[in-house]
Amino acid sequence: MRLTYVVNDDYGVTDASLTLVPLPEGAQAPGTTSDDRLEIALRGAQTRGEATSLVVYEDLTAHPFAGRLVTAVLSATDAAGQTGKSDALVFRLPERVFSHPVAKELVAIRKDMLVSPARASRETDRIDRVSRALDAYEGDLTVFAALRSAYWRMNSDSSRKAVAEVGEILWETALRLEDGQMSLATRSLRDALDQFEEALEGGEDGLDQATAALEAMMQQFLSQMARQQSETAPMRTDGTQRMQVVGSDMLQQMIRQMRDLAAAGEMDAAKAMLDQLRDIMENASANSMTAEDYERMMAASRAAEALEGLSEDQRTLLNQTSRQTLVNRLREKNGQPQGGFDSLGAKQQGLSQRLGDILQGLGDGGMEVPGGLEQALQAMEDAGRALSEQSGPGAIRGQAEAVRSLDEAKGALEQMLEQAMQQMPSGNGLDPLGRPQPGMNTRGFELPDMLDARQVERILEELRQRISNPDLSDEERQYLRRLLRRF
Repeated sequence: MRLTYVVNDDYGVTDASLTLVPLPEGAQAPGTTSDDRLEIALRGAQTRGEATSLVVYEDLTAHPFAGRLVTAVLSATDAAGQTGKSDALVFRLPERVFSHPVAKELVAIRKDMLVSPARASRETDRIDRVSRALDAYEGDLTVFAALRSAYWRMNSDSSRKAVAEVGEILWETALRLEDGQMSLATRSLRDALDQFEEALEGGEDGLDQATAALEAMMQQFLSQMARQQSETAPMRTDGTQRMQVVGSDMLQQMIRQMRDLAAAGEMDAAKAMLDQLRDIMENASANSMTAEDYERMMAASRAAEALEGLSEDQRTLLNQTSRQTLVNRLREKNGQPQGGFDSLGAKQQGLSQRLGDILQGLGDGGMEVPGGLEQALQAMEDAGRALSEQSGPGAIRGQAEAVRSLDEAKGALEQMLEQAMQQMPSGNGLDPLGRPQPGMNTRGFELPDMLDARQVERILEELRQRISNPDLSDEERQYLRRLLRRF
């Protein structure tokens, strides 16, 4: 969840928090209180008396409130100890959607347990059944061990604490099935970003250590993303991956620049760059694509392409049927024998078979079949029967309906494909992390602004003055020399 908010106070804000309270099922507006609530401390909310716009990311997909309507109230406390609150805002918290069948089942079990902890012990049989279906999760021993651990824990302890711990096991197992190691890498990177922000707020102590940890977690995140995408997207003929993973050089450069800004006392600029880095990371994480997502996208793409050709062929056959019907009417008036529909009937049967193959391909790819395709198939079969009965008008009606339904289904598939393509590099020529793709115009894409020459000169002058102080200890002088080498 990405939260943007503005705080302003004459005395300066010292801290802020967000309170989320779930609405009762069926309610659309606040008014009913709930004992359950979630308090989120908002990092970086300190201001100096001026209005400040801030952004914070919170991953609440694992929280029991995920997917529910909640009321949100922002609270802020100033330096004088006074607290102000915002108006209540109602919105639905984002909920993670899983595609792996076993992951979906585990999340459903977990949700039922958390909704009614007193009856959670009833879910042990479901956990047991899932754990024994080894083929469903390819015999992953880690998954098996986790599920058996959850099963025996619920068998021996049904307390709220045990329910929460088993729920955590089920969630982590579902993430492993769905994402492999990607979820762990994402979470580790978020933690490293939080630790770096804490180091910024705490001054120079621990900044080098936090920087090294952030660089390591960023590299792990990028490596895992590259591995995941190599498994889900085929290689292009030019040797570059269809989904680009941003090179680590740019991001590592941003991290080092944040460290240098903080060392130079430019804390606001360092925090602004940290927010930019969070945006890049969250955008990349949100735009990652699972193998199942990719297969569905490719199934929709193949079907849309096949439907385009099928629609054209059906339209051509409709024109041929119309001409043959006119010819037969003229023959009827002249007392001549009618016919010519047998060959058209064979063509219609071939088109029906092609549509059947398209439907099977969509099913194999895990795609929902647009309703228009079933209508088109029925219309084609009606047209085929009419042709076998030498009924031109009946065949024309069926073929015209088939063309209309095919065009509607093709439009629906293209819309599905467009939604799936949002996970791929966008039409603006940028990849999920905001880099230009190979062959794209790179104008307008820039690295974060570097320190300008005037600012660098001012920092260097300040460092030279400090290092010339004869009262400095050897440790302080060495530290200042390290800073000078950075610039």
